[in-house]
Amino acid sequence: MSKRSAGPIGIVLGVVLLGAVAAFGIALPKATDDDGPAGAETAGAETAAVALPDDLPHGLVAQDQLDGEAAGRYAAAQESAVEGFAEIYDEPVAVRGYANDDGSIQATVTVLDRPPGLFDPNGPPIDPEVLGLARSIYELRRVGDAVCNLNFQQVVPQGQPVDDGAAPTSLQCQQGDGDRTIELFASGLTLDQAVEILDELAHDQ
Repeated sequence: MSKRSAGPIGIVLGVVLLGAVAAFGIALPKATDDDGPAGAETAGAETAAVALPDDLPHGLVAQDQLDGEAAGRYAAAQESAVEGFAEIYDEPVAVRGYANDDGSIQATVTVLDRPPGLFDPNGPPIDPEVLGLARSIYELRRVGDAVCNLNFQQVVPQGQPVDDGAAPTSLQCQQGDGDRTIELFASGLTLDQAVEILDELAHDQ
């Protein structure tokens, strides 16, 4: 059990977990008759659990592994999120929140046993030049098998230089894995790190 402080719990629950989408697992088995680990809640008629790992790359640890009350709050929030998804999709789903030790990286994994569909969280990908900008606040990109929506803190006016190496304030990615959808919502990760995580999750099953 982790001895970490529960300091960033409000940030994770408010911004990440309840904005739930998805990230990486060392191994995410297809549905079986086994129950998933604590916190990796699932739902769906006549289908077994999707298991999510306790630890992810980049120092991420499942927040329901915290000591004491904090773990219980995370587990309850995750269970509520699963129930909400089940009402909407009626398919097996798993949700789990993660963070590193100092809270600088936070992520939520959501895995749904349903093929991916249109991914357009902040509207269509309009060329920023049409809007008189060098870069919009939101940018939709395809990278490999993933589609990612990058959220930047502010727009870049037309004529101003764009720092292509600047990390987004947060990002949301979706990747299909057969009949399963993997989604990631995270802050503190670069686009390359997020895509690497999604690729490993899809390929290591």
